[in-house]
Amino acid sequence: MAETDRSKGEMRNAIRAVGVSQCMYWGVLFYGFSLVMVPIERDLKVSRLIVAGALSLGLLMTALVTPVVGRWIDRGRGVTVMRVGVCFAVAGLVSASCATNAAALVASWILVGGAMGAVLYEPAFGLIIRAVSDPEERLRALASVSIWGGLASTIFLPLMSVVLAALGWRWTEIAFAAVVLLAAWIMERYAFPKLIPSPGGASTTSQNGDPIPKGIVGLTTIFAAGTLAGVAVTTMLNPLLIERGHPAPLAAITLAFLGIMQLPGRMWLLGKSRSMTTATLGSFLLQSSGLALVAAGGRHLPLSMAGIALFGVGAGLSTLTRPWLVQSMFGVANAGRLNGKIARVQGLARAAGPVSAALLYGAGGGVAVFAFLALLMAAMIPLAAITLRPSYVPA
Repeated sequence: MAETDRSKGEMRNAIRAVGVSQCMYWGVLFYGFSLVMVPIERDLKVSRLIVAGALSLGLLMTALVTPVVGRWIDRGRGVTVMRVGVCFAVAGLVSASCATNAAALVASWILVGGAMGAVLYEPAFGLIIRAVSDPEERLRALASVSIWGGLASTIFLPLMSVVLAALGWRWTEIAFAAVVLLAAWIMERYAFPKLIPSPGGASTTSQNGDPIPKGIVGLTTIFAAGTLAGVAVTTMLNPLLIERGHPAPLAAITLAFLGIMQLPGRMWLLGKSRSMTTATLGSFLLQSSGLALVAAGGRHLPLSMAGIALFGVGAGLSTLTRPWLVQSMFGVANAGRLNGKIARVQGLARAAGPVSAALLYGAGGGVAVFAFLALLMAAMIPLAAITLRPSYVPA
């Protein structure tokens, strides 16, 4: 019994280490770009569209590497994937700190994009799914990691805004690289030794020959739309609030609500007997309402903050309902393959987000961006209801 309790404790520590590392990776690799976007524009004397395009190309690389990452995880090489990702992340961030023109910035962010595909949620979730045999414990572990990840913007945007103000964007990129190395050390020391595939875990047999099940197209569409909205918000909220006359530190704090307000939804999903249909529909309703508030907020910062808070709660629900729904609807044995297919389309949506938002921003301003996103999220509610009604099987 004591040995079993110790083993469970060690696994909990490993899951906690994965969560802490995900918080750090998301904080500097994904959210960090929105922080340095405006200083990069000014220093390199390039347009917002070009800078956003660098992020979009990096996110496109994330989408392209996702299927490869999935296959490597299926073959038991998830640890190797994450180690390679760390190398690409550090190389990309250091080279970005030395960039003197748009081409160098784009090349650096393509490296960072490849790294994100190898160290963020998908490989981390893949390791956990294969290491935790009990379905309920597996879902709790996924929820725990996503809760830690949801803290990324809350912790790192204010912290790194101080670093940015003190040292400038180039040294901030070096600080990002140092955080990545620290997160990698945490994984090496506390997580990798325990995340060994369990005999009762997810199947590691390739399912590539199986037909695509009914319902997967609908799930892919609604979650890709949510991803598009999320990356557009993280990319364009800071510039919008600064343009409205709000100080940069307050703009960063407002965006930080996007992270902290994801936690209530994810913590709610830790409970038992939750309706995933209700959670999914509710997530899109909250996101649509929040985006509409930001669009209508004008110079009233509290309205924008309330909108981001609502959007954050909805986004928090959405992040965890996807892997949960895939397992519940199609089974654990197919979860890795199907999650990978959805994640690839989400990656393409994430890549399109910054440039699409920048183009719309240039044509109609920030209000047009957030109003469009509000309508997009509202349109996903009936599609989600149609997708889940005939095929959903309760977890």
